[in-house]
Amino acid sequence: MKKESSLLVIGNILILITIIITALQIVAFDRQYYYQEYEKYNIIEETNMNIEDLKNVTMVLLDYTEGKRNDLECWVSVNGNFGQFYNEKESIHMEDVRNLYLNALFFRNCALIIGLIIYGFNIKKREIFHSSLKKALEFLVLIIGFIVIYAIVDFSSFWLNFHYLFFTNELWLLNPATDNLILLFPEEFFADLLLRILLFCGVGITIYSFIIYLLGRKNES
Repeated sequence: MKKESSLLVIGNILILITIIITALQIVAFDRQYYYQEYEKYNIIEETNMNIEDLKNVTMVLLDYTEGKRNDLECWVSVNGNFGQFYNEKESIHMEDVRNLYLNALFFRNCALIIGLIIYGFNIKKREIFHSSLKKALEFLVLIIGFIVIYAIVDFSSFWLNFHYLFFTNELWLLNPATDNLILLFPEEFFADLLLRILLFCGVGITIYSFIIYLLGRKNES
């Protein structure tokens, strides 16, 4: 493989990673999606909360994860008991989640910049744009395909190993008797979330592939 072709494959992988993380960002912070899932899985009944309090604890959680606030302080009534919704264990776990998310965004931004720089230096070699994208897609399809098959066959195992891979403690092992966070987000919620992220990735990658196709075609005309 030519040097410039190898660089473009790397550039395409970086751009595709950018699309994947952006899809995660869009889906994971779509407030309306959460409310739809709450209705689907009867979360109001599970938590015995009114809808306004449920929306409030969700907004606090998502704002904290995005880095828009510094704590998870949220006073509501759950099962007739008024107090802090998130306990210390959940707060520490969500700090880990926030750090993971913000680091992913930083990596996404760096990947986008480097990917665009690679394209900028190879802008006159549009005839290999499409072939380099094809090689990058082949690489990612193997990885994403494995993840999808694993999640479909045994999502519980997939979700468990995901946490073991990305977290250095076991604070994510929540107890429904003491931790409200697990009442908000049952395992089925995350299975739906992963599916939606993959759908958004598919749309984003299709659009990107079409743009690369047009750039290469323009060079041939």
